Order: sequence, then structure tokens, then C-alpha cells
Amino acid sequence: MEAVLGAALPGEPARALGWARYRVAGEHYPGLVTCAGAVTWGTLYSTLDPADFAVLDDFEGDLYDRVELEVEPSGTAPRFASAYVIPTDRVGRLTREPWSLEAFRAAHLEVFLLQCREFRRVWVKPNT
Repeated sequence: MEAVLGAALPGEPARALGWARYRVAGEHYPGLVTCAGAVTWGTLYSTLDPADFAVLDDFEGDLYDRVELEVEPSGTAPRFASAYVIPTDRVGRLTREPWSLEAFRAAHLEVFLLQCREFRRVWVKPNT
């Protein structure tokens, strides 16, 4: 988040029930799709504003749709949050390989962070 938005944001662990992460074909990053019985852990950022979402929408691109889904933060009541998911008409872009955060960190994180920082460096606000 810091590499894309340019600032460290507070976040907390949260899980999404009924959602699974798979690797996007030909890439090292994941796509989130509905999947009965699945549980996916991530980070909930509660301080994002419309300007942050404008940047994130551009960063995530046309592969993902931003939707509201129910998440369960650790130790607090469930609530709705925005998440970038793979819509049903683009599920074919995913592999059958579950995406592993640990494997991603070990093999691809450094290059991905460089790509995120480069995106941030050249990002132009919409309608400017």
C-alpha cells in the first residue's frame, strides 16, 4: 500500500469468508474470487479516502472490479469493505494454483515493489 499510495497506512488483519485467492496466469500476483467454504486473510485499511481509491483503481486496472464484501477483522464485528476481485467473466485469467503470500514475498516482492513505486512515480490523476 505504501509503495502505491506513497504513505504508510494503518491496517489490521481481516478475513473474507467465501473468497479464495488464485494466481493470475502469467503473473505473480493474485485474483480474489468467490469460492464456497474458502477463507482468505488480508489486511483491512480503514482510512482510505476517495483520492486513495482513484489511485488504487488505476493501479488495479481492468482485470479487477472494486466491490464491497463482508470481512471479519480480528476481534471485532464483521463489516463491509472495498476489495478488488476478479469478476465472473474474467475468471479464466486465473490459474488453479492457490496464491501464497509467503512464496510471493520470498520470490517476487522486491521486483513487485519496484513496479509499484514506478507506477506511483508516473501516476497522473484522472481528469487533470
